[in-house]
Amino acid sequence: MKLRLLSKLFIAISFLASCTNFNSDETKNNDTSTENIDPVINYDYHEDYSKILEYFVNPDYDTTIVQIVEQESAILIYPTSKQIDYLKEKNGEDEFYTVADDNNYYMSNIITLLESLEIDMHTATKRNITFKGLIEDYGMNLDPNRQGVDTIYWSIIVFNPKGNPFFLDMVDPDIDKLKHYMNKN
Repeated sequence: MKLRLLSKLFIAISFLASCTNFNSDETKNNDTSTENIDPVINYDYHEDYSKILEYFVNPDYDTTIVQIVEQESAILIYPTSKQIDYLKEKNGEDEFYTVADDNNYYMSNIITLLESLEIDMHTATKRNITFKGLIEDYGMNLDPNRQGVDTIYWSIIVFNPKGNPFFLDMVDPDIDKLKHYMNKN
């Protein structure tokens, strides 16, 4: 009886070991494996990551409510018409137009920079975005409901699937960092 139990145990262990080896070989040959992904390194993206982290939510893939971003690109964010009305009411029309002019000036400069680096640009068409990375997906809500987290009105998010998305400083962008992150060296 003990011999039969031991032989069954040996067969079960052998089977599990062969399944484990088979799966590990399959993973190594599978194109979706993350083992050989070379993440974007050499710059401290932690500071940039911490700024965007408060907007992260669980990724969603329902394209009726979420914009999906899968490739290296810059996402241009502008306020919605409802947000423009809110900002005019909150700050007054004169103040709104001053802020809007400043933001549009900086946005124009960044667009010129991105074009010169041949970085794809897309306008945020929805207020929820899922960035599909090679290692991890990042869901974002541009209008968070949490206290202390501001709504995003004008901004630029750069994304490389090998890393995490981050906000690009519109006033004083680190061009070398941007080139490295977007593989434009």
